[in-house]
Amino acid sequence: MADLIAQLLQDERLRVIDVGARGELAGHFTAIKAHVEVIGFEPDAAECARLNAELRDLGWCRAEVLPYAVGYSAVDRPFFVAEAPELSSLLEPLTEVVGRPGWRVKRVERVDTVSFDELAARGELPQPIDFLKLDTQGSELEILRSGEASILDGVLGVGVEVEFRELYRGLPRFSEVEQYLRGRGFELMLLEPTHLRTDWPLARKRTSYADALFLRGQEWFVEERRADSLHRLLAIYLLHGLYVEAYALADGADRFAAELIRVAYGDVRPSALRWRFRLMADAVRCALMPNIANRHRLARLARVVYTADGRAWPIEPP
Repeated sequence: MADLIAQLLQDERLRVIDVGARGELAGHFTAIKAHVEVIGFEPDAAECARLNAELRDLGWCRAEVLPYAVGYSAVDRPFFVAEAPELSSLLEPLTEVVGRPGWRVKRVERVDTVSFDELAARGELPQPIDFLKLDTQGSELEILRSGEASILDGVLGVGVEVEFRELYRGLPRFSEVEQYLRGRGFELMLLEPTHLRTDWPLARKRTSYADALFLRGQEWFVEERRADSLHRLLAIYLLHGLYVEAYALADGADRFAAELIRVAYGDVRPSALRWRFRLMADAVRCALMPNIANRHRLARLARVVYTADGRAWPIEPP
């Protein structure tokens, strides 16, 4: 996949913002990090320093984590530090609703928040931004709205954590986030739900929150006449496994890109996948036990697997 995306992007770069960068920075984009400029935001000073130290010599085109809390521009706001650091938020956790120990508030700090619009006006955000990754425990909609005037219209995709129940006081639910992004021209592409554990072993787990992926679709691409962003948008589709949608988008705009995608993913039929899995299993067996029988078994299977253009692989028995 990385080679295909490199062919599509050529000299272009994807610019990604990751707000709430605790953990892995810009996770889906690590496979093509040489083509990615990533800007992280992490208000926890220690975690911000750790992330910046880890970013050195990791192969990103450009990478930096800034020690800001992003939201509406405001001063002296409460920031609720939870026992589990990744659950800390500008919103108060409702521990009585969740009933899990990691959600308890250890202390309340005071922080200043800064909007994307203000950062852009100060020259701290390069343009355009291609992808927003937001995981801030309930303040994601506020952060999206903070960039309406400067960056949001040019963004190609948003990966955002959404909630289906009130885990933090006053947090917007999934429906509010979806309606807002749909109104700005985004389409919901993927939704990966998470269920909180329960102490009742026979009880079904309630869907509490999810990772949602919103991308620009065919209609936006045509209406906005954004041909300059095609290859970057295709790269985002491919990174998230949306091969059919990527082919459909490219088919009417760039036949060369569409053919690259078709050859890479469209010609892999179920029967071909079965052959490839068998071939992989035999290759592992041959690596572990490289005797004559296993080598001949691997070679015989490999010879009957055909490539997309109908030519047999040039593999002879040893």
